[in-house]
Parts: sequence; structure tokens; C-alpha cells
Amino acid sequence: MNLLETSIWFYLAMVATVLVHEIGHQGKQIKIVRWFPWVEGASMEAKYRYGGLIVNFVLGYLIFTIKPENIFLQLFGLLNWLHFSLYSIFGSFNYEPNIAPRFWRYWVFDDVPNSMFWLFVPLGIINFLLFQPYYFPLIFDFLSG
Repeated sequence: MNLLETSIWFYLAMVATVLVHEIGHQGKQIKIVRWFPWVEGASMEAKYRYGGLIVNFVLGYLIFTIKPENIFLQLFGLLNWLHFSLYSIFGSFNYEPNIAPRFWRYWVFDDVPNSMFWLFVPLGIINFLLFQPYYFPLIFDFLSG
């Protein structure tokens, strides 16, 4: 598979990863707020703060367990694994402004409250280390063509 085909599959897996993450929040509306160069979404009036990360973890774990041969599923698992790991670690240190309760329905909250860094940083590191024996070789396979 050439680089162009791999890039297209990668982008489609990124769109799917962001969509399932936002669906996991169970919000009233999902918005894609950035399409390129990376996809970024928001779940408006979300019911579950951690729902998106839980979905990313479960899907990354399932792909790790099943070990599919399909490139889309491999990339989808890889991106869910990376999304959970990196968001858990770096999301623990995002700036969190103080928002008045009357504006909460208009505000998109961060998945990881900074006060929970003591839990999420280790979870992200553990997740990264546990599944990297499967996902790292995939990265090198995709990069080598």
C-alpha cells in the first residue's frame, strides 16, 4: 500500500476516532470544529465527561485483542490508543477557566479535570506501555510503506 492510500485510511480512521469519542460523551449535538490537518470535535451539552475517553480505551483495547488484518481497523485502534494515552496525560494540564453555571450548556469542558491529574497521568502512561508492543510495530509498518 502506498503512502497516499495509507494517508487516506489514516484520515478516515481519525474522523471515526473523533466521532466515537464525541458520541461517548452522549451530548445533544456533535460538532466537528476542525477538519484539517487533524480532526477535532465537540459534544455539546454532554452527559458524561469521561465517556469519550472510556470509548477510546475500550476500542483501543478491542483492536489490540482482536488484532485485525484490516488497515482501517488497525489505524482506528492505533488512534484510539493514542487518543486515550495522550489526552489522559496532557489533558491533565490544560487551562481550565472558571465558567459561571449559567453558561455551562454553551461551554465545552475538558475531558480530564486538572484536579484528577494524579489518576489520569498514570492511566495514560500505563495504557501507553501496555499496548505499545502491538501498536508500535504498526506505526513502523505504516511508515515503511
